[in-house]
Amino acid sequence: MAEFNQTKEYDTGLTLVFEFIIFYRREKELIEMSTGWADVELNELRKSQILDLKIKGGSPLREININEVDVRANRKGWRNMVKMISKTPVTSKLKIEIKTHAQLSVETREDLEFMPAVTLINRNALGLLKVYRNYLGRTLKEAHEKHQNVDLNNDVMARTFWKTMDCPDTWGNIVFFWNQSVT
Repeated sequence: MAEFNQTKEYDTGLTLVFEFIIFYRREKELIEMSTGWADVELNELRKSQILDLKIKGGSPLREININEVDVRANRKGWRNMVKMISKTPVTSKLKIEIKTHAQLSVETREDLEFMPAVTLINRNALGLLKVYRNYLGRTLKEAHEKHQNVDLNNDVMARTFWKTMDCPDTWGNIVFFWNQSVT
């Protein structure tokens, strides 16, 4: 979630990139390969809408055209008939839904209060993130019930969680362990 200045002149100059990557192992070497990507300017995320972002070939650093024979659109029924009749090429798209803060449920808005102003997190880490949010919520609720102030800077869990999740070398291993061993 991010808050934006609502004036039309405001331009972040930033773009959010969705890159689709596969990993495969060749002998003992782990190979990373970009299978496509889509992007949207952050200014486009200021209002509620559903966006269909065109998936581009290559990578954000080196775009290439996607060959039509590489697009697998195995459609059935009515959609297959329309495809056969129209002969228009199928374009791969990423559909995303944007909601303003006001459109979110009260529970979701309250949960977001515990998050940094801007958060992008891998879906695989949501279970671990939920535990962290529940921990924070319980800690703050208990302190409130006891009429105590909470200093999260002295709470090791609260202080180190985001530092750990922000380190790409460690978070993937932690999330993998969490998903395999804990849940």
